[in-house]
Amino acid sequence: MPHLIIISAAGTAQRRLLLDTRKRLSREGYEYGGKIGDASDWRDVFVPLDTPGLFARRRFVVLEEPGELRDIPKDLRPRLEGHDAATVIIALYADAPSKYLAKEVRDAAEILRPESPPKWGKARLRWIEEQGRSAGVRLQAGATALLSEWFDDPEEMRSELAKLALLAADRPVTEEDVRLACVDEGEGALLQLLDGVCRARRGEVLHALSRVERHEDILRVTGALYNRLRIALFMQLFPGGAGEAMQKVLKTRKYQHRLAGEACRHYRCAELQQVVVGLAGLSCGEKWGQGTGWKGLELLVLELVDRSRPSDGRPPGR
Repeated sequence: MPHLIIISAAGTAQRRLLLDTRKRLSREGYEYGGKIGDASDWRDVFVPLDTPGLFARRRFVVLEEPGELRDIPKDLRPRLEGHDAATVIIALYADAPSKYLAKEVRDAAEILRPESPPKWGKARLRWIEEQGRSAGVRLQAGATALLSEWFDDPEEMRSELAKLALLAADRPVTEEDVRLACVDEGEGALLQLLDGVCRARRGEVLHALSRVERHEDILRVTGALYNRLRIALFMQLFPGGAGEAMQKVLKTRKYQHRLAGEACRHYRCAELQQVVVGLAGLSCGEKWGQGTGWKGLELLVLELVDRSRPSDGRPPGR
């Protein structure tokens, strides 16, 4: 009599949950009995499990694409057992099992789903730090903030943390490590552009502009700049406690907030208003087929950087 484990996930998340489940069952003394991929009915799944091999007293099998079998027939449902069953069926569903299985079946099964990490705030940063510890990575605060800014998908986050574990196995991972190891050419250029504008570094901005033009869509770049500088504008318009309230309303992340704060030190409120309106206009123009293209974007961004005010004794725009 089998115990049913349902994995409700797709892609990388499904593979990770399956691997973790197989490891757990192996530790509990179950042997792998193979995959079931050609069953036409749930009876084709249950019947072979009634005749275990001579030496394999506890085993588990993996059922691929169980949605094609639809629901478990009512006469088979009483045969489902709990966690101590001698046999286990791991059923892989890419979407919600409620589409295929009755509530009676789901209540008798163990259902595994990928976790949903926090979307923002300190809870999200703590979650990333915990995932880093699980991967053997010690993250500095800047690295944690940057990972939070760049990656939303939890499986992608875990993949990047595994990469960082190889890069810095015996030392804490820095913000620069994340910049070097965790983005491709196009994404890295866009992030360099955003940070360069916020820090009023003309050389970085020029270099990044030439790269994003080769790798990115102009609407995506315009939108990213608008979103980043809009935060800085709101921080200028609503300083102090009002700014903190606005941060919660906009759900900005720690890294975004920090870089927007740097932009506030370099640009006046009127300059930020002008560029935010200009970026919105550029975006509308591109969507209507009347935009000024990359040249218009470059002119708008460089005019802003060249009007920056020095915050540390450097000439403006350097």
